[in-house]
Amino acid sequence: MKGKRILVAEDDTDLLKVVIMLLKSRGYHIYAVRDGKRAWRILSSKPVDLAILDIKMPGLDGLTLVKRMKSTPSLKSIPVIIITGVTSSSGKTDDYWTIRVGADDFISKPFDPQNLLKRIEDQLKTYAE
Repeated sequence: MKGKRILVAEDDTDLLKVVIMLLKSRGYHIYAVRDGKRAWRILSSKPVDLAILDIKMPGLDGLTLVKRMKSTPSLKSIPVIIITGVTSSSGKTDDYWTIRVGADDFISKPFDPQNLLKRIEDQLKTYAE
């Protein structure tokens, strides 16, 4: 999966740095932004193989981004992994993120970096088939 282009949109600077280092160590090309408007500009202008989106961000939130992506013909096939601090105790189940929101996967914060890598690889393999 080396060389795949991943958009990471996360407003927590420390977490963004960790994710960037993790993904770069695996040979991914990273577009990193801290707000939803910049994420949308990247999606609209650059080739992206996968998007990792935080829910709560300035500008556009992750939910709005997913809905825009899935309703845009040129972007709807890009897999989306939501990273959120919203846990299942909030009443938001796996089905909420994948069916109602349209994300392909989601990970609750805090998360295990190896689990994130596995889920990225799974999504990239699924969409490559």
